[in-house]
This record gives sequence, structure tokens and C-alpha cells, in this order.
Amino acid sequence: MTDLASIAGELYALDLAAFTAERNRRAGALRAEDRELADAVASLPKPSASAWLVDQVVRAEPDAVAEALALGPGLRAAQASFDRDALRELGHSRRAALSALADAASRVSAQRGRPLSSSVADEVEQTFLAGITDEAAGAAVRSGRLVRALQTVGGEAVDLEGAVAAPGEELAAHGAGAGGAGPRSSRAGRAPAVAAPDRAEKARSELAAARRSADAARAELAAADEELAAAADRHEQLVAERDDALAEAERLEREVADAERQRREAIRSRDRANRRAEGAERVVARAETRLEELA
Repeated sequence: MTDLASIAGELYALDLAAFTAERNRRAGALRAEDRELADAVASLPKPSASAWLVDQVVRAEPDAVAEALALGPGLRAAQASFDRDALRELGHSRRAALSALADAASRVSAQRGRPLSSSVADEVEQTFLAGITDEAAGAAVRSGRLVRALQTVGGEAVDLEGAVAAPGEELAAHGAGAGGAGPRSSRAGRAPAVAAPDRAEKARSELAAARRSADAARAELAAADEELAAAADRHEQLVAERDDALAEAERLEREVADAERQRREAIRSRDRANRRAEGAERVVARAETRLEELA
């Protein structure tokens, strides 16, 4: 029998406008044979416009998505070790990957006949950025069943509560299954929570984690500053080259204008000379005729 995740995968691949009607139809068709599954299907939430578009990009451009998400482990390792060079290089790769995904989102949106607003485009980019930054968020993005956009805030884990419809085993391994839609995502059967650590110890642990996150952020900022300085130098160099090129273009334009004036004057001179030559030829012809008459 078809399970909830499979049905959800089919539903979240549909055009956004067709989702609700097809979800209700599938739920109705299932009700006689499996009421629990029918209820779970009926409770699948319609995705937001940005989540829907991310789901479609995952299906239409899997290589671009995989390439972007593959940057995650290296970025997290570089942040943990404060590797400035690696952060600078990977930061550049991340921006290039996000740009490629933005282009993919624009293509897919156009192919599906839906306008792409700036707010939706921003949420799509933030969702893919969250997928690169956080391993569990990456698994959620790959599922193709996102219900809402994702966002990464500092070094904190991405909030995935209710973000994925019908979370399955492929998400549970990354801890991305919590809060999924439908009865099948119930938290029943989980192992009992372990006893909470001592409050002071917990506070010390949180402080250490916050300091590590801050150190990683400062290292990434330093790498970004270096990259910005290099980009600024390159910009100044190109501006100077552009100004030189513009000055040279202006000089050439003046020379072209002078050459054009000389060409027009030469044409006029040639025309005058041609008229004089034709006049002289006529005089010669008349003289020859008179000479023949006198002979």
C-alpha cells in the first residue's frame, strides 16, 4: 500500500494551484480502505509559495541543489577550525552556488507559469542557505516536501518544526523529522528524555557553544573583509582602466570625426575635379570638330 511520504511526494510535485483539490481527492479515495492514512493525507498543509518553488527546484535541478548542499560539511568544518582561507574560498563557492540556484528558481518559476516576486526569491535563497549551513535543514530541503521557508540565524540550529510534510526515515537520521504534518509524524514512541543537566553546567555549555559560534563568525567576517578589500582594489583598478578606455574612445571619436570631414571634403574635391575634367573634355571635342570643319 502506498505510504504517506510517497503520496506527499506526488502532491508536493504538483502545481501550487492544483495542490488542495488533488490532496482532497486522494484523501477521499483512500478513506474507505485506510481511514488513518486518508486523514493524514487530508491534513497535509499546502506549501507556501517559496517552499513550493524550492521543492520544484529540487526536482528540476537536482545537480545544482546537490552541488550547493555539498558545500555544507566543508563550511561547518572551516567555521569550527576558524580556517580563514577555507572560509574565504568556500564563502565564494557558496555565493556562486546560491546564484546558480536563484537562476534555477527563476527558470523553474517561469516554466511553471508563476511570477517570481522579490520576497519569494529572497525566501528561496534563505532556504537554500539554511540547507547549506545546517545538516538537518539540508535533509529537509532534499526531501522535496517543504511546507514553509527555512532560515538560518547565527550559529543556531535551523528551526524545522512543521517545516516538512510527512517526514520519513531519510529525515529522521538528521533530526529533521520533528514537527512534520499528519498523524504519521506523531512523537509517540520516542525514547524518554534524559534527565536535564545541572543548570550551571548547561549554562556553561551554552556559553562555550556561543563563544565558538562567535569565534567562527569573526573568522568568517575577517575572511569576508579580506575578500572585500581585494574586490575593492579590483574595482578601483577596473574603474581606472574604464576611465582610460573612455578617454581613448573620446580621442578616437574625435579622430574619426576629423577623418569623416576629410573624407567628405575629398569627395567634394573629386566631384569638382570631375566636373572640370568633363568641361575640358567638351572643349576639346568642340575644338576637334572645328578643326575637322576647316580641314
